[in-house]
Amino acid sequence: NPLYSDDTGKMCYNPAKNWQIGWYSDRTLLLDPQVEPTKTVTLVGIADYLNEQSTDPVVIKVETRLANDFFVGFNRATGVNAQNDEGDDVVTVIQVDGNNGSGYSQSRLRAKLGFTGDITGSSYTISNFGGTGVSLTISVDSINLGTVPATATVNFQYGSPGTPSPTSSPTISPTKAPTQSPTKAPTQAPTESRTKSPTKSPSPTDSPTKSPTKAPTQAPTQSPTQTPTQSPTKSPTQSPTSSPTKAPTVGPNCPSISWSKTCRQTSGCFWEGGLCKNQNTGPTAPTPTAPTPTAPTPT
Repeated sequence: NPLYSDDTGKMCYNPAKNWQIGWYSDRTLLLDPQVEPTKTVTLVGIADYLNEQSTDPVVIKVETRLANDFFVGFNRATGVNAQNDEGDDVVTVIQVDGNNGSGYSQSRLRAKLGFTGDITGSSYTISNFGGTGVSLTISVDSINLGTVPATATVNFQYGSPGTPSPTSSPTISPTKAPTQSPTKAPTQAPTESRTKSPTKSPSPTDSPTKSPTKAPTQAPTQSPTQTPTQSPTKSPTQSPTSSPTKAPTVGPNCPSISWSKTCRQTSGCFWEGGLCKNQNTGPTAPTPTAPTPTAPTPT
C-alpha cells in the first residue's frame, strides 16, 4: 500500500493513542460523568491542533474509574489527517482494554457518530457505565465543516436528564395589564331607567276599568211584574173527577208513503188497494173537555 511509508500516508492515531502519547496534553479534557452528569463539549480535529483560532480540546477521556476508559475525538479529514482510512469527519468513540489509556493496551472502535452536514447527530449508549448500573449516552448535536476550524459538538448524559432550571420565568411578565383599564364603564350609565317608570301600577296587565264582564243591568230574567198567573178568583180547575186524558198520540202520515214495503214496516200503517193507510181513521187529537169552573165559596 503506497500510503504506508515514511513520506506518505497522512493519517493520525485514534483518540486513545493520542491521549497516551501526550503530544496534545494542553488540548485534552478529562470528564468524570459521576461528578458531572451532563456535559456538552466542542471538539476540533488533530489537524487543527495548531490553529490559533481555537482552544477547543482535540481528545476527551471519559473516566470510568476502572482500567477500561473511553476516549472521544473528532476525526477531521484534513491536513495531516487527510488520508485516514475510516470515519472521515465524524466523531469516534474508542475504548481501551486496560491501563486507563496511560500505558500500552489494545484499543477498540466502539462507535462512529454523526455525518457530514448532519445537525441532528446520532448517539451511542454505554450500559452499566463503569459498573455503576447507570447508562452513559454520548451523542453528536452537530458537525460544522464550514467554519475554520471545523467543529463537532458532543453531548454527554449520565443517567436520565433532570429538568433544567429555567433561566427566566416561563412567560415574560406583562408590561401592561392583560387588558387596559377602561376609560369608561363597560357600558355607559343609562340616562334613564331601562324602562320608564310606569304611570300606572306595574301589574302584569292594566287594572281593568270594568269587570271582565259587564255587570248585568237586570237579572238574567226580568223580575216578573206579575206573578206567573194572577191569583185565581176561582180555583183553576175543578178537582178532576177522573184522571186526565192521555196526551193524544198522533199516528204516522201513512198516505205519504208510496212503497208497500216501507208502509208495512211502519208502525200504525197498512197497505191496501195500492195505498198506504193508517190503521186508525186518522191522527185526530182528542179535544180535552175544559172543566167548568166553580165559583169559590166566600169565607
